[in-house]
Amino acid sequence: KELRSELGAVREEGERAKEELERTRKSVDEVQGEVERLEGRVREQEAALQRERSLAEQSLEQRVAGVEKEWSLRVQAMEAEKSKIEEELRTKQAELQRSKAREEEARGDAMKL
Repeated sequence: KELRSELGAVREEGERAKEELERTRKSVDEVQGEVERLEGRVREQEAALQRERSLAEQSLEQRVAGVEKEWSLRVQAMEAEKSKIEEELRTKQAELQRSKAREEEARGDAMKL
């Protein structure tokens, strides 16, 4: 009779242990599912961050290219203006030389008189 009682107690303990094991497995499965969901969210965030970083780099590159083009056009305009001024200077220097030559010629003619 005592052995049957002990056997019944052992069986009950075994059943409780099985139930506890099942609850633990379910809990582990739930936690594992949450971990997998969070890992997925992390991967999504990393991908979104990479896309944003790439867009920011492209935007920055485009802005730099725009500034470079703007300054290139400004430099070209200034170089064109410089060339124009240099040409005007050469023209005025040539006029001055001709005027001086005419003045010398006129002096020479005046001296002859």
